Amino acid sequence: MIYTKRFLNSAAAKRLPKWIQSHRVFRDNSKIKKVFPEIGLSNCVDDCPIPITDYDGRNKNMKIVFSSDGITGLWDIGTMSMRGVLSCMHWDNKPHCTHLIGSMVDPCCGIIYMTDGTKTEYGSSILKRALVRFATSHDNTKFVYIDRIYTKSSNTNPLVYENKDPRQADISNLFTAFLKAKTWLPVFATQSDMPSAYRYQSVIPRAKILAKLPPNYLSLVDCGMSYSPPDCADTELTNLLDDYN
Repeated sequence: MIYTKRFLNSAAAKRLPKWIQSHRVFRDNSKIKKVFPEIGLSNCVDDCPIPITDYDGRNKNMKIVFSSDGITGLWDIGTMSMRGVLSCMHWDNKPHCTHLIGSMVDPCCGIIYMTDGTKTEYGSSILKRALVRFATSHDNTKFVYIDRIYTKSSNTNPLVYENKDPRQADISNLFTAFLKAKTWLPVFATQSDMPSAYRYQSVIPRAKILAKLPPNYLSLVDCGMSYSPPDCADTELTNLLDDYN
């Protein structure tokens, strides 16, 4: 559970851009409850079982981190493109970066990443990362989905994206195994992994906290999945977020 007043008063939040700190979604909602702790995915970190070749060609021992809840979760999501991996979510990339707010407050959005432990201006390095989604199929079967994987490259221009990873399939497998070890729900990383009935009829539940966010502030979803219609959200989330808002 994240109490927004406590979050905004934290040292971490005060380092966020003013356009994030001052957004009304944090003032209008007293709390943000992420769904993931309810399915076994509390904030956690494990050693990566194999060395990973970084963008500079060196093999490194990595740790895999999952984060969604509390001040740490919001900070990790908010700085996803400030700690090594450049993407359109970089704070200086207007207007795309506004989607960060939706990712931070969406109860069904977390982040998984690899770090070699080196420190950046905004915390431990993020060398490979993906957003993680809680989703439901057409028959209300719940599952976890790993969104597109982004990687650090030699590029240092936040407005240029060079995120292709020659080992994306391997990284995807490592992320999937990490999450499967901690949740009892199915975990998928590509649509080809999903049963056919899931591929075109699955949605991300649209929680009430997202209701007043315009489209350019909602989490940017790379997996082709859409949000459910607003009138379905309460039904889909009721068992896991029964005291939400």
